[in-house]
Amino acid sequence: MKRINSIFTACLFVLSSFVISACSDNNDSPSSTTKFNTYKVAIVMPLDDASKPRYERTAKWALDNIVAAQQGMPSGVKIDLEWFDENVEDMEHLGQQLVNDDKIVAVIGPYSSVHTYTMANQLLLKGKPLITPTASSAQLIRGFSNMGFLWALAETDISQCEVLLAKAYNTGARSVRLVTSDDIYGETFKDWFAFQAKEMGLSVDDVVTYEPGDCSDALGTALIGGSDCVIFVPSGQSDVLTAARLRAVTPGASLMLMSDMAYDLALPALGDIAEGAEGVCMFANPESGFEVAYRAKFDDAIPTVEESNMYDALMLLAFALREQELTGGYDLNEQLRTIVSTEGEEVIAWDINGMRREFLAINEGSHINIYGAGGPLDFDKAVYTNVIHSTYIDFVVHRGHFVIQGFASTDGSNRTDAALAGWNWKVNNVDSVDTAVHIDYPELDSRWALLVAPSTGWSNYRHQADVLNMYQILKHRGYDDEHIVLIMEDDIAYNAANPMPGVVSVSLSGENLYHDVSIDYHPSRLRASDIGKILAGERSEALPHVINASSSDNVFVFWSGHGTYGEMVWVDQQDGISTQDMSEMIADLHAKGCYRMMGWFVETCFSASVLKAIDGITGVMAITAADEQETSKADVYNPELKVWMSNRFSSIFTESLTAHPDIAIKDLYYRLSTNTIGSHVRLFNQANFGNLNTTTMSEWL
Repeated sequence: MKRINSIFTACLFVLSSFVISACSDNNDSPSSTTKFNTYKVAIVMPLDDASKPRYERTAKWALDNIVAAQQGMPSGVKIDLEWFDENVEDMEHLGQQLVNDDKIVAVIGPYSSVHTYTMANQLLLKGKPLITPTASSAQLIRGFSNMGFLWALAETDISQCEVLLAKAYNTGARSVRLVTSDDIYGETFKDWFAFQAKEMGLSVDDVVTYEPGDCSDALGTALIGGSDCVIFVPSGQSDVLTAARLRAVTPGASLMLMSDMAYDLALPALGDIAEGAEGVCMFANPESGFEVAYRAKFDDAIPTVEESNMYDALMLLAFALREQELTGGYDLNEQLRTIVSTEGEEVIAWDINGMRREFLAINEGSHINIYGAGGPLDFDKAVYTNVIHSTYIDFVVHRGHFVIQGFASTDGSNRTDAALAGWNWKVNNVDSVDTAVHIDYPELDSRWALLVAPSTGWSNYRHQADVLNMYQILKHRGYDDEHIVLIMEDDIAYNAANPMPGVVSVSLSGENLYHDVSIDYHPSRLRASDIGKILAGERSEALPHVINASSSDNVFVFWSGHGTYGEMVWVDQQDGISTQDMSEMIADLHAKGCYRMMGWFVETCFSASVLKAIDGITGVMAITAADEQETSKADVYNPELKVWMSNRFSSIFTESLTAHPDIAIKDLYYRLSTNTIGSHVRLFNQANFGNLNTTTMSEWL
């Protein structure tokens, strides 16, 4: 795809177009021969005293240009706007109102990811197009990536997190820590920070979350913690103020870089304490020429990213509405997909000349490859959920103003897989596996399995679903219930939130896994310390079902739940299994001869911080979903159930075992490593386990 790569040429082109635009403000005159059909679009954005005038003038500019670009054509489209303040409206109620208002053809906004998530859950009921200028949470994109109605004009914060880390690296930092808000905005940073830092060769000192509006203690401690750089993700104006103050008054503070919220919340307005504050923010691509024209039109003001993306949203809707008029389509999302699918040389299309070229092409049954005000409008070609290119500015506050120090442009080639709309990030660097180890084992007698989902509640659907999936695989491979200990709360199959009572699945169209199931224990009626007793075969009145394995038996453990650093969580944050607990438990099992080979396959956040404890003990190995400082990632969101149905590591693991039950452990590890996205799969204790090239999963299956 040929890019417009000369900023100077692009700016001259847009300035010449701006002259035409400025002279055409009244081109929707009574004498016009164009017959316009008017469509109503809702805009949901923060309409405070500072933002509202900017949004309204930018929207008017876009709408005037849309009309001017169609002058002289037999017919055309106009857009009439209805404004809603997202900081005043109840988002769920507003979403219900907008999805049921047939006069509203599409919604632009909201600004925040939290509000967008609520709005999307309503609009998906009828597939009404939702074009969001700024919402960038990866959870939002992943949750609705296959629904076909969500159009995000901002790349996810996976990219912003990478840009922040790259800036830290380029300043000379080699150790970093993250302080992020504990909400949907901060969640993306928390999930990806440690993974991306490791990919860059950075040392992660800590990842800390705070309640929005209460960052003082967490950030104050981080700034004096000795890291080369602290990356701070504020949730609101008060957090930005606190961060600026702490940075200004803390002697010897680490370098602090702030996310785009600091830019959006007018950091320079805080006065002297903001002097020298740095960070990154998404911005209109300078090659579009939009910023130059904006400055000329609005008295040297600088456009925000939501303004350029709002402009693009209105332009895309106008093109799609015209396409729909001519083709007779009934789903506006289909027309939007058509508009953004054209290949070939990109054409700056946000100004009058560019818009006119596209409208003429539409009238003739073709299209141009449009380049918007914010930059390339290249969408994922599988699900069309979000753009895969964004531009970020590197800013610093100087004398009460933002100064742009440089631009960083993303291209999607290393961080996203087109098939999953900004979610997949292939891991290219997998730790090598030593296949020269040899250990003599006695002849195999029996196989035993312990399956554990130690969480409760509907929101944790995926943990029980993954464990049930593994249970069915084992039963299919010949296990009987006497050789499986299944621990799960059993509170989702007939949960009041389940529209299909008695059905549990790991995919949208998958088989029901809740059949012929023999559940041995509910975790709410056990303690984490009982796991060691079950594995040691210590049967009692309280523990009638145990693993009765000997030194000639193989033991398979699959665990899917929550984790914190140094602990596998047990039921609502009760005491779980700590690193020390794991070390003592495995050593005890080894001393008692309770296994021949034991394999732990663990799907929790920070799982490596616990399973590293097995190192040095013969006959036991572990593969974990995440490294010590990393979160594991959910997979397959069901918008009807409003839950994640599986975890990424678990889904790849079970798919691999189903397709290749005799897969070599080395090959399984490599497959998990390259397909478990957002965390680093870890392998432990191979030196004391055996040759992973010749040892296969048939040892347990």
